[in-house]
Amino acid sequence: MAGKVDELLRKIHGLYSESEVKILHFSSSCEYQLLKHYLRAYLPQNLTIMPGPTSPYTCCTISELRNVATLCRSGTVLLYPSRLGTVNLLRELGNVVSFSNLAEALELAKRFSHKLVVIFYPGFEPEVIELAYSILRGEVPSNVKFYLSCRSLITFLEYLIAREGSTIRGLIFPRTFNILENLSDFSRLISVYRCKYVISSLTCCTDVLLAISSVLEELSSLTPSTSTPRSLDAVINEVFKRCDIPWFAIGEIPLSGFSFRDEFSIYDVHQYLHLRDELDLEDFPHLTHCRGVIEGRELPISCPHFNVRCNPHNPLGLPMAIPDGTCSIWYWWLKGS
Repeated sequence: MAGKVDELLRKIHGLYSESEVKILHFSSSCEYQLLKHYLRAYLPQNLTIMPGPTSPYTCCTISELRNVATLCRSGTVLLYPSRLGTVNLLRELGNVVSFSNLAEALELAKRFSHKLVVIFYPGFEPEVIELAYSILRGEVPSNVKFYLSCRSLITFLEYLIAREGSTIRGLIFPRTFNILENLSDFSRLISVYRCKYVISSLTCCTDVLLAISSVLEELSSLTPSTSTPRSLDAVINEVFKRCDIPWFAIGEIPLSGFSFRDEFSIYDVHQYLHLRDELDLEDFPHLTHCRGVIEGRELPISCPHFNVRCNPHNPLGLPMAIPDGTCSIWYWWLKGS
């Protein structure tokens, strides 16, 4: 394995140009491999590999959900920070059950057929498409409502890449994001901003180095990146519409959220129970460093509160509160190293 690693590192140095280049990745496994093998130390000086958001960094704080069965995707925030300290959703809501995928959640919901089931559903485009298909196929039981907290990763990427002075030239996605290639917004993004991308397994250090070298190889090629969108735009647009929505520590990004169209609003718990979001961004101190981490401009160790006042047991921000958040990954790696 050492020989393969050395070979890939030589290839990366050979492909790299003198200009400053940033590559964003969107995988907690990738970040762990970068840390575990100290890979950043062996890369060219002006080549920066930074973590992008692995989730939309959203959480549910609705006290009105206490009397319903609530299902949360595994890894969802069950501890969230506020001005008054860390709040435990398990104690706040009571009946919280975790699930690993939507199909499992819908099966679990059948156990609670006698009462309302609210599925807390954060995610990016892959999760949005999964939910749209389930609704259109009639797979959602009548007692199920969704606390929808989905955001567009593509819109967020454009927000980052389009900024003046951005050096983001490459993107590395895990295989769960391969569905992005079937969306016209993604095709437009990589075409307009001449961004290169790789979708790869990222479970070991050679996977990560191979992905980096593939992006650099694409950047050195004169052939433009192409992506051929298929019919998934229509699937999303049939069930959802785009809306302006705030991002934790960043603020509102226009048209970066998804909400149910009127004809599918029967699945929206906000309308069904007349809820309002109680999560106030003003409750979160130290947003400057959280924002830097989420946008891929800072690593967690840049924050003076990291592993001092802020840890997974008492998080000051969602990048630490979420199990696969960047700060949480760094904390547990440092604790185990």
